[in-house]
Amino acid sequence: MRRTMTYLLATALAVTGAGLILPTQAADWPAAPDMTIAPPGTVAAPDLANRQLADEKVSKDVCRALARLINDGYTNGKFSDLVGHLSKADRERIGKFRSEKRPDLDLIIDRFRADFKAKYSKDFDFSEDNLHNLVKVYQGADKTHVIVDLAGLDPSAMAMNDPTKGIGEKLGAAAHELTGAAAKRMVTLNLINEGTILNAWRIELAGQLTGEQLKDALLKHIVMLDEQKDTWPSDLSRAYSAAGWHLFEALKTSSLASEK
Repeated sequence: MRRTMTYLLATALAVTGAGLILPTQAADWPAAPDMTIAPPGTVAAPDLANRQLADEKVSKDVCRALARLINDGYTNGKFSDLVGHLSKADRERIGKFRSEKRPDLDLIIDRFRADFKAKYSKDFDFSEDNLHNLVKVYQGADKTHVIVDLAGLDPSAMAMNDPTKGIGEKLGAAAHELTGAAAKRMVTLNLINEGTILNAWRIELAGQLTGEQLKDALLKHIVMLDEQKDTWPSDLSRAYSAAGWHLFEALKTSSLASEK
């Protein structure tokens, strides 16, 4: 696995020349944030327990916006469009960086899409239907804000409902979920509606993230996902869920990095 990652990132660097210096081994990547501590931009489970679910129309609009974000995140040359799904404050902070070419990121995206098509015999095309039954959309502080609970996309949680898994694997997944359950926090996204006549839901990221931090986090998570291609599930919907989870983790990781 380390050889493959080294190859992918070395190739990316060859495309960009003397640009960004990236780690060459999985061990060199920053450790994943401890999910027992609520990172910036997340809401504790008790807070969600006291909130009302958003109405059906809002929920559909939000899922549609998130599906578009995921597709842009996994499409060559769409980094600028991805940034367009962020809040006005985030877009202004990232600034001109969004319009610059990202050949290292595009190279990894092309590799992922090729591997996805080889596995599932179809192009990557994320639909909002992949989200409707897995995420929950809650009312925010006012009508222009919502909170999206992403726990249903967590691959470890989905293993509990996988009919192809044996009881041992399911129990292992359950044990993983129960570890530190007393302090467990839900992974969420905060969205704001910037539309006037029509809804225009945008993601609000915590911290003072830069475009470089966002791009690095995307690169890291897409490489991680592609590295796992030999263990991708046979079920296409679960594969899409894993892809969505990694992209949202990238958004959270970049937000965390900006806090340091």
